[in-house]
Amino acid sequence: YVPGSVWALALQMELATRAGVSRRRGMTASVFAIAINVMTGLLLGLAVVPTVVSGRPWLIAAAIALAVVCAVALSPSVLTRLVDAGLRALRRPPVGRRVTWRGLLTASAWSIGSWLTYGMAVWVLTVGVGAPAGESLGLCLSGVALAMTAGFLVVIAPSGIGVREGVFVAALSPVLPPREALAGATRLHCCRPDCRSGRRPRTDPSSADAGHGRSGSMTAGGPVGGSSARCAGERVVDAVLQALRR
Repeated sequence: YVPGSVWALALQMELATRAGVSRRRGMTASVFAIAINVMTGLLLGLAVVPTVVSGRPWLIAAAIALAVVCAVALSPSVLTRLVDAGLRALRRPPVGRRVTWRGLLTASAWSIGSWLTYGMAVWVLTVGVGAPAGESLGLCLSGVALAMTAGFLVVIAPSGIGVREGVFVAALSPVLPPREALAGATRLHCCRPDCRSGRRPRTDPSSADAGHGRSGSMTAGGPVGGSSARCAGERVVDAVLQALRR
């Protein structure tokens, strides 16, 4: 939740070194992953635009044009050039070799699968607060991808807060009137695993993992405020989610 997406990139580089991967190679792979996630997220997310902006043909035309650009970018030659440009912006040497079609398609498949998983999780929550299951499924699958991608691209917003909710509220507007409440519940629902994974488990002081949380959350230096604060945080999340279900 620290403003700027560079922190995730820096953390991925450090984690890569623990697996025996050089920082340079780790950064290159992370930049490729970011580019692929952005392109696939936009491709999936733009599918929701015609439903939300019906009656505005110029917006639909712009969405189609952007989708074509994303599809072209997901080719080895174009994507490698984009990554080289990103690495130059970070003052890093270029890739030096072009990504293969096999690697690109495999990474894209995993990326699309992750977007759909996010969408399905939020769809369950959406149906739980009263949205029609059939109509909301496609909106959730596309809307979540577009919302999370937009939140990532607005680097000044901590974890995309505000941007992510705004896009998701617009995406669900055709099926769910209390949109603001759902957007808040969605963020709390996504934060809840952070609260749980932030609890420091009982570990052996000699363990190499001491000081680091589980499930991808880093708690270097120990939990701030102790486990009691995190338990209180979980109770707040539960209370808000229960209130929104009423």
